[in-house]
Amino acid sequence: SDVARRVMKRRTSKCRVPRGKVGLSPVQAPLLWLLLGSSVHFFTTSASAVVEMCANIREDLGADSCADLNDVNGKGFRLTGTMSNPLSYNGGSFDINIDGPTDGANNVCMLAAFGNGGVVPTNCVPVTGTQAKAFDGDVGPIYLGFVGDSCGYNFVTYGQGHTITWTYPLGWSCAGSADEDVGMTEIDCYFDMICELGTTTTVGIPATTTTFSSTSTSTSSTSSTSSTSSTSSTSSTSTSSTSSTT
Repeated sequence: SDVARRVMKRRTSKCRVPRGKVGLSPVQAPLLWLLLGSSVHFFTTSASAVVEMCANIREDLGADSCADLNDVNGKGFRLTGTMSNPLSYNGGSFDINIDGPTDGANNVCMLAAFGNGGVVPTNCVPVTGTQAKAFDGDVGPIYLGFVGDSCGYNFVTYGQGHTITWTYPLGWSCAGSADEDVGMTEIDCYFDMICELGTTTTVGIPATTTTFSSTSTSTSSTSSTSSTSSTSSTSSTSTSSTSSTT
């Protein structure tokens, strides 16, 4: 009937959602707040982890200051020395051969982060943005950093699980030399956001370096004299007389 159709029309119109308005169902609202809460927790955790970067490095390399880094490259730290006190480790600084993003810069960052004898944790190999930036320290002893020199620290980057073994020679030769150069005064070290510097294990390795010492080598020529001695063997035949006394 007409009355029944009018009642049905009214009931149907009450169920319509007005155009232009968006609402959340009772199930969607709690989910949204849960997602927002997780995001806040994520950013808070990341920020606090970055703040702890300088606090967790094993070697500050004699830096005058350490600043935390957190940007598109990842998280990390910047070590800065001075002209009279460049960045160094165990009496040696790092020369200009590692300028920019190099294997040497990566390895210096891992020396700082994990220490000599430290084991590189998972996801903790330096990433893009890591670079040696300034070399205006006073002239002094430097570690061998020539590109491609297999006995130097600028040859290949340590990988995860590798042990940092800082026993590289000072000077410009694998045997060690008295050569000196200006020292490094600033380096940026970047790591993946999930790298945790405080998780490294350490193997006991003494801090030693190969230094140059002036050694004179004398070659002695030894003459070997072979003397042949002739032994005369005298055979004496003794005749034994037997006296028979009657």
